[in-house]
Amino acid sequence: ITHEIIKRLPQDKPVYLGQCAPTGQTPFAPVYDILRQASGTKGPPEAVLQTFAHLCDPHRLASVLAPIANHTDTLQRALEERELLLDLLRVLQRETGAVYVIEDVHWVDNGTNGLLQSLTTAPLPFVITALPTFQASWQRNAGITTIQLAPLSEAAIHEIVQAHFDTPASPALS
Repeated sequence: ITHEIIKRLPQDKPVYLGQCAPTGQTPFAPVYDILRQASGTKGPPEAVLQTFAHLCDPHRLASVLAPIANHTDTLQRALEERELLLDLLRVLQRETGAVYVIEDVHWVDNGTNGLLQSLTTAPLPFVITALPTFQASWQRNAGITTIQLAPLSEAAIHEIVQAHFDTPASPALS
């Protein structure tokens, strides 16, 4: 369904994809995925942020880029990073009309989950996928549309396989 939504967006709107991973809890990992795509930069978060330095508050950027050991309050540093990332997402959206996709949010890290929660005060266009069992407080906010999908029937699975591979599905698929 994500592909179908993206396909229907105007062609002049860039779409950037972030992926939550089942292993590890790298803070803001899907947001950095999005920013890597937007900048064409590979590498660690610090390298990605440097490519956007011209769009950032210089004091906030310096604070986020400072070594972790320099921070006496790690929670404050994490909040500054979240605000910096939100600012970047807002600027990119304003300048390009970008739409952001984060997949598999049922594996979301705490930092990204907090970022998504803070969008309730200043929304951005996100398409977010998660298993139906995933529940977060931000999902109940105004402006959030949830589409619950039922599992595909066996006949629908066979139809998709046939359409994709141009051959009937194997009986072993059943």
